[in-house]
Amino acid sequence: MQAGGKVGVVADNDSHNDGEKLARKREDTQPVIVTIGASAGGVHALQTFFSALPEHPGAAFVVIVHLDPAHRSEMAAIISTRTRMPVVQVGTSELLRADHVYVIPPDRRLQLIDHEISAVEFEEPLAHRLVLSLGRTATGRRLCHHSERRRI
Repeated sequence: MQAGGKVGVVADNDSHNDGEKLARKREDTQPVIVTIGASAGGVHALQTFFSALPEHPGAAFVVIVHLDPAHRSEMAAIISTRTRMPVVQVGTSELLRADHVYVIPPDRRLQLIDHEISAVEFEEPLAHRLVLSLGRTATGRRLCHHSERRRI
């Protein structure tokens, strides 16, 4: 500390690089979120989309498809054949990371709050669920509400 209570800052040649590293770290922990919705017939379109992306697009991708609630899904494995990004089926709560793909599991809804995603049980039984557009679901509202400045 210098006289008068001011903090002295020593500049070095790496200060610009440190700023870039900090920006990349922030981008990795609070990335832009790209949410993709598709019907069960949208597998080919998803494969084409992920095949066309660069290796490090700098965003977190959340894939929501209509799945049979009674059967295991291979959607994460299918998408992983078309991208070098890690692809996971969402389970317990985890923070979204840039350059990762998160896929909805069967018979669950996704909850996304403050860049933390989790798969949770539906509150209503299957017979009473309505098909809603992605933008009107609880997940979509929470995504838009908590990530207004990063919405695409």
